[in-house]
Amino acid sequence: MEDRILEKSREMFFRYGLKNVTMDDIARELGISKKTLYTHFDKKKSIVQKVTESYLLCQSEEASEIAHSAKDPVHELLMVMDQISSVFESLDIRVVHDMQRYFPESWQLFNQHKEGFILKLIKENLKRGIEAGLFREEIDVDIIARLRMEQIITAMDPMIFPPDQFDIKEIHFQLLLQYVNGVSTENGRRLLDEYLLRDEK
Repeated sequence: MEDRILEKSREMFFRYGLKNVTMDDIARELGISKKTLYTHFDKKKSIVQKVTESYLLCQSEEASEIAHSAKDPVHELLMVMDQISSVFESLDIRVVHDMQRYFPESWQLFNQHKEGFILKLIKENLKRGIEAGLFREEIDVDIIARLRMEQIITAMDPMIFPPDQFDIKEIHFQLLLQYVNGVSTENGRRLLDEYLLRDEK
């Protein structure tokens, strides 16, 4: 039952945002009483926390698998972009804003994930790219990794990119193009163009 609650809650949070979904809504969608719901979770904050934990774990596993299976660092970045795009097909952008404003414990988890796992992943990608001659060896990995991480976060800021004016997938694509072209050698840019050309066919 706990897994059912978390799965349905995640689905509703992604669709409507965290603030707009109540315990009543979750119980009604599951066809259970509020008493049963409260037996497993004492408050919505607990559900948000558990959903955040499980979601970040899932994303970490997927990102690690991408890093392992990608043909090269440029290919890895494009695969990660596809992963991000698939997430945003079912995610209301208000989720990030709601978490930051109303669920500080969950937001702290997200920041720990960002400062730990995501930053490490970006640095490792950059280092592999430099070793392969695809990324410029003079770039400062620590600085550029943080720049890329903030690019990803900025793309989700509705104050900068209002959802009614910008498509989130196109934002990520354009930012990724700027990033890859900025860090790449001539060989890296050539490889990027080859991958993009294949996707167009």
